[in-house]
Amino acid sequence: MTLIQFLLIALSVACGVLFSSTRSRFSKKHVTELSDLMIFNSLCAVVASVLLGLVTLITNNEINSFTLVFGLIYGVMITAGSLTALMAFKFGPLSYTTLITAFAMVIPSVAGVLFWNESIKPIKYLGMAMILVSVFFAVDRKKTDEKKTSLKWLFFCILTLFINGSYGVMQKRFYMRENGGGT
Repeated sequence: MTLIQFLLIALSVACGVLFSSTRSRFSKKHVTELSDLMIFNSLCAVVASVLLGLVTLITNNEINSFTLVFGLIYGVMITAGSLTALMAFKFGPLSYTTLITAFAMVIPSVAGVLFWNESIKPIKYLGMAMILVSVFFAVDRKKTDEKKTSLKWLFFCILTLFINGSYGVMQKRFYMRENGGGT
C-alpha cells in the first residue's frame, strides 16, 4: 500500500465518522422536517465532491467520463435510498424498517452467484440465515407504542431494500469495468 492510498483510506474513514456524528447531532437539534435532513445531506455531498476534486488535483489523477457518469448515478441511487428509507421510517415502525432494509446486504451476494458465477461459502449462508433469524428476535412484539405497518410503509421498505442492495452490485460492476473484467 502506498502512502497516498493509506492517506486516502484514513481520510475516508475520518470523513465517514465526521459525517455520522455530525448528522446525528444535527438530526437531534435542528431537524423538524424531511427537507432539513435533505439540505444537510446535500451539503455533505457538496463537501465530499469538493474533497474528491481536491484529491484528484493533488494526486494528478484524471476522472474519466465512465467514472463521472457512474458516480452521478451512484449518487442519485444513494439519495433515492435515503429518501425511501426516511419515508419508510415516517410510515412505519423503526425496528421493522431497520431489519427489513438490512436484508439489502443479501442482494450483492445473490447477484454474484447469478451474474458472475461466484460461489457462496458456508460462512455467507450462516450470515444470511442470521439476518433472517434476527427479524424474529430483535423486535419486541409486546410493545404497543410503535407505529403500525401499512401497505405504504411496506412499499417504501421494499423499495429501500432493493435500492440499497443495488449499491454493492454497482460497485462490483464498476470495479470489473475499471479493471478489465468486462464492459
